[in-house]
Amino acid sequence: MKEVAYRAGVSTATVSRVINQNGYVAPALQEKVRRTMEMLNYQPSALARGLRRQETRCVGVLVPQISQPFFSQLGYAIEQALFKQRYRTFCAVPRRIRTKRRLT
Repeated sequence: MKEVAYRAGVSTATVSRVINQNGYVAPALQEKVRRTMEMLNYQPSALARGLRRQETRCVGVLVPQISQPFFSQLGYAIEQALFKQRYRTFCAVPRRIRTKRRLT
């Protein structure tokens, strides 16, 4: 974001306002910032945004066996549905952990 601000000749606060579409920024200045972002191929960091907003928009999905067609299709369907709602999905297959020890 600092590089975009520097190249566009504006503050990082102005770049942030353009990205988040909040606060007033003159239309000509908005266009200048957007062109600079495009020129630099700048993409806002989802991680940084999540930390700032305390909202990651990520969902973890645990499936018992990914090798079974049912669970792999279920995981895919969940991922697709959440993606349409702008969520990211992390899928994992947990290993079985023994919690009981045999007493002798």
